[in-house]
Amino acid sequence: MNTNSAAPARRWRRFAIAGIASLILLYLGAATALWAYYDLQRKVPGVHWIDIAVCTRFGRVQKAVGDHHLAEAKKLWQDGSYAKGLFLARAALSKSPHDTDARLFLAQCWEAVGRTEFAGRTLEEGLGDDSAELPLARALVTHYLVAGQYRELLALLRTKLPALGHQAVATDRVGFQQAEVQAVFETSGAEEADVLARQYPELGQLATAAPLLARIDFARGQPEAALKRLHEALDRTPSEPIIHDTLVDIAIKAGKTDEALKAAERFVESFPSLPEAELRLLEIHGSRTDADRGPWLQSCMRYLARFRQRPEALQQLADLAACRGWSDLAFLLYQNSVATGTKDRAFATYYIGSLLSHQDYERADAAWRDLTSQRSAQADSAPALAAMVAAGSGREGEALEHLERLRNDTASDTQRRGRLARLFRAFGFATLAEKLLQPNPAVTGS
Repeated sequence: MNTNSAAPARRWRRFAIAGIASLILLYLGAATALWAYYDLQRKVPGVHWIDIAVCTRFGRVQKAVGDHHLAEAKKLWQDGSYAKGLFLARAALSKSPHDTDARLFLAQCWEAVGRTEFAGRTLEEGLGDDSAELPLARALVTHYLVAGQYRELLALLRTKLPALGHQAVATDRVGFQQAEVQAVFETSGAEEADVLARQYPELGQLATAAPLLARIDFARGQPEAALKRLHEALDRTPSEPIIHDTLVDIAIKAGKTDEALKAAERFVESFPSLPEAELRLLEIHGSRTDADRGPWLQSCMRYLARFRQRPEALQQLADLAACRGWSDLAFLLYQNSVATGTKDRAFATYYIGSLLSHQDYERADAAWRDLTSQRSAQADSAPALAAMVAAGSGREGEALEHLERLRNDTASDTQRRGRLARLFRAFGFATLAEKLLQPNPAVTGS
């Protein structure tokens, strides 16, 4: 009886052993097939069979695949295949979400294609994995500064980074301090920014911080202190273009034309390949009459000769022409853009802006109608320009419609609304600025 009962038990034990062995063989076969797929078919370097076979080591496979995607994405990006490069950059980060290089590259890709909100989100989501050198934090600080998101920048520096236990090293600390002072200056004004700057004595010794501190001095009604600070910084660090640029700008605003001219000529001499330097010289001779006529024309021709192959430099010139009312120059650039197909006739908006600055509303309205008849992307995305054209042409109802669109678009973005109001004032439409800054009806009613 014992022999008869032991036989089925041995049979089931053999079946179990055979089943387990089959499962192991199937698992090892699947691991081998997956390894062959990655190594032989996909040719992903760094994928080892043992990393696939041992479950606890599979993260190394993900890392190798992510590195491969990242390398391919960078190559595609360099070759101009931006859509495929962006797709692979996202795939690289999904495979290695803790990879700082993959996250930085993806953020750069988003910035390059104009999706700045995705760039900021990509950087912020990785802050918890940031290394001791804080590359993601530094990139996010730069992102917020470029985008003008100063309140978000203050939240990052004062709340988010301390909550994560991140402490900037000495080389980054002053840069973070400068960013904080700039954010306070832009959001709370010069007095609060000056108080904060005095708490950071290292900042005052940094030559590259001089332009920011000088702008604070000037906003506090101390132009002489601002100019002195910039001259001292320039003597210590003459290789920083921003110091030259800020010196010319503040000298112009302070009414010191001779000093501005000398600084601008030194700027051009030091940086002949920098568009901003020549633009400052053009700005100083902006009257284009009497003694300014010859130097302005000479500087303008030199600018066009040097930078005619650089669309972004031509846009900078068109922007200045729009602000100063140089409709002839803006029209020349506009016609050039039509002939070359540059940026889908983006220069038309600069031409219209120059006509508005010159108070030539009839021609501005005609140019605007021509632009909108072509279903241009610039016309669809320029309600501020449309509002000014309509207001200048006496169509108040149409102007208010465009203004209402701007009010809705900026309902949760007070910084952008403030920038638009300053734009209206710069072109002589103070009434539109006042109406834009009025509280939203919905808010007032509540």
